[in-house]
Amino acid sequence: PGARAAYDLDTGKLLWQPKDWQGGSANTSPVLWNNGARKCIIINGCCIDSQNGNVLWKGVKQNESTPVVVGNDMAVLASLYTLAPEGATRVWQQIWSFDRSSPLVYQGNIFINGGKDYRCGDFKTGAEKWCKQGIGTDMNSPILADGKIIAFCGPGHSHTDEGCGIVIFRATPDRYE
Repeated sequence: PGARAAYDLDTGKLLWQPKDWQGGSANTSPVLWNNGARKCIIINGCCIDSQNGNVLWKGVKQNESTPVVVGNDMAVLASLYTLAPEGATRVWQQIWSFDRSSPLVYQGNIFINGGKDYRCGDFKTGAEKWCKQGIGTDMNSPILADGKIIAFCGPGHSHTDEGCGIVIFRATPDRYE
């Protein structure tokens, strides 16, 4: 874990590795952000220039959560940040999420696994819209299909013999259904 690099698709030749950054979880995925001047890669709380591997900024707590970028906003765990070339500024933070769960953003709403529950909140303000107890799990990267969220659910854990189930619910801010 920790080593990130870019390779030429045709030759496999190493193009770059970030020089002043090593570390972070191997369980998170990179996301792209176009800041207007350049395309950047955000991973493990760092923003990396996609052309040369230079670390532009770091310091956003991400743990094992893969962030979601919408324009210049980034949701990670249960927080929203405004992104800028010089750094990320936290707009709001809720104590909802489990540190190994990725949020899902859809139609101005954020859906978050809280470990023992699932919640829906307003993407821009963080205001909670609903909470459903008993369907969270220890790690989660939900997907969206046909207006529905598909995610792991409790009562088990992904690393035990109990295992996890799957839950499917509508991606609506009105209520859990």
